[in-house]
Amino acid sequence: MLKGAVGEAVKDGYKALKEKVSLWASGEVADLEATPKSIGRQTVIAEIIDAQSEDNQKALRVLAETLVTKLKEFAPAIGIDIGRLTALEVQLGNLTVT
Repeated sequence: MLKGAVGEAVKDGYKALKEKVSLWASGEVADLEATPKSIGRQTVIAEIIDAQSEDNQKALRVLAETLVTKLKEFAPAIGIDIGRLTALEVQLGNLTVT
């Protein structure tokens, strides 16, 4: 039961992030989900995000940070490597909106 609740919290965070990005790149997001290791698809979405306003980028960053926080909080229960999450959190912290 705990794992289900944890999974829902993480799913909600991912859903919010996905919905925000999908406002600008719905087809590209679907394609990336189908081939998540595709560097080309990742690059296209990154370019689309980079083209957004500063306010949109900040809102997206908040959603990404929230998702990482939820993943770190529940990592032991769902079997996620904390080291990778910490590295991702550092990367998010180093991003600046220009």
